[in-house]
Amino acid sequence: MIGPWLMTGRSHRVMLERMKKRLILLAFLGYSAVAGASGSWLSLEAWDRPLDGDAVTAFDVLRAAVDRLDRDEALRLAIRYPGGEAGLFRAHGLRQWLIALGISAERLRLTPGAARDDRLELVLEAAAP
Repeated sequence: MIGPWLMTGRSHRVMLERMKKRLILLAFLGYSAVAGASGSWLSLEAWDRPLDGDAVTAFDVLRAAVDRLDRDEALRLAIRYPGGEAGLFRAHGLRQWLIALGISAERLRLTPGAARDDRLELVLEAAAP
């Protein structure tokens, strides 16, 4: 395979154009999987980096969940995390950010047992009476 530094201008543009199309497709497929009716999730890979308020609010799934909570007082957000101390630590971090962004702690619930070890699952559910 030829390294990108040896490619001609035209072949380099073609390669970049193909990469753009693949990235757009992957982003769409990832969003479709995340925005499915069964719930939403945050990958631990995306969550395991230094974050500020702008970065946290940039997560589409969080914005959507917060929007739903704002519109329906009868809902709460369950955060399902991978079992163990590391999963609990990440879930607490997410919970703290959501509280800092204005979500009442009573409307958040941490639950072990995410379906996969590489994500935090966000599930909107009816609040307990």
